[in-house]
Amino acid sequence: ELQIDAQRQVVVAGSTHAGEEEVILQAFQRLREEFPDLLLILAPRHPERIAQVETAVADLGFTAVRRSALPQGRNGAKEVILIDTVGELSTLYAAGSIAFVGGSLVPRGGQNLLEPALHGRPVLFGPHMENFVDASAYFVRREAAIQVSDVSDIVRQCARLLRDPVIRDTMGQAAMAALAAHRGACGRTVALLERLIL
Repeated sequence: ELQIDAQRQVVVAGSTHAGEEEVILQAFQRLREEFPDLLLILAPRHPERIAQVETAVADLGFTAVRRSALPQGRNGAKEVILIDTVGELSTLYAAGSIAFVGGSLVPRGGQNLLEPALHGRPVLFGPHMENFVDASAYFVRREAAIQVSDVSDIVRQCARLLRDPVIRDTMGQAAMAALAAHRGACGRTVALLERLIL
């Protein structure tokens, strides 16, 4: 478990792909001007890219600590934690103030936005959610997620959420409610199909 100070604001960018980390890091750099203690947890979709992502972090002047190298107890991460382990993403979303779902700023079809919603986190994603069209549209309609398009958009939306815990919490609650309703709709669809088939 990551031992992050409960007062610290954290952006978790999960399942990111090549071409996204640079955008996220540029947004993070601008956000730290207003939120100097902001922590970024960056989880590339493919852990074998970790060295490439480390270079991108260093190129912007940040210090990254790999998840596998974090000491026990309070972690020493000042700016960026790079996730080089597998199977932790859902838990990591719980540590965040805001979640960004990767595979969506580049044409990769997006990733599952239900994991951060499960933990009541505001969810941001890019314009490429082709594999999750219905879920992403539903979450946006329910004000449980925000679609962003570029660095400036990410900065604007994250800053608004980081400045106002009420908006952040309201959106997180909306994400959990949307998830519950989405699950209920799926269950009703399966039940209907079972009746039609049987």
